[in-house]
Amino acid sequence: MNDALIAQKYIHEANICKLLSLLYCQPNQDTIDTVEYLEQEISSFCPEKIGHAEKMRTNLEENTLEEMEVAHAKLFVGPFDLIAPPYGSVYLDDERRVMGDSTMDALNIYRQAGLNPDPDFKEPPDHITTELEFLYYVTAKYLESEDSQWLELRHEFVDKHLNRWLKPFVDKVEESNVVFYPKLAILTKDILANL
Repeated sequence: MNDALIAQKYIHEANICKLLSLLYCQPNQDTIDTVEYLEQEISSFCPEKIGHAEKMRTNLEENTLEEMEVAHAKLFVGPFDLIAPPYGSVYLDDERRVMGDSTMDALNIYRQAGLNPDPDFKEPPDHITTELEFLYYVTAKYLESEDSQWLELRHEFVDKHLNRWLKPFVDKVEESNVVFYPKLAILTKDILANL
């Protein structure tokens, strides 16, 4: 593969991680646009996965924003027990607790990359949106510098964190009463398995 194709591959990977991160946030009027951008990136990068994104878009079109907000809250926010807590530590640490050892490890890896948590961000460092944003960041740093340490850090992070907890997370997300979130979780797991 020539340098231009390799760079294009990493651009698609970075964009997909960013878009996936946005789709785990509370749905809003822009969510459909985000899914359409995701479809474009997937059709270029891994067309065999396009079916998941197409089903996500169709499900968004079939449900009201309120129905999507309720499904999102039941899975990831509360106020009652979460069906699928979006925190790595719940799956990686003993006693299914948030802010465990794996959270601190994720935070240390962020700091190793020169990042410090934003005091205004209210989620723990091992929230799925933060971890996907981190993959976007280190991939963008690689594209900017062509320093392979960024790809090594990305690989280490995926192996130590996301790939270790995505399977049980996906299993829980599949309990959703809307198609959108299980397809999002499966797509996330499939994409990260190939990074």
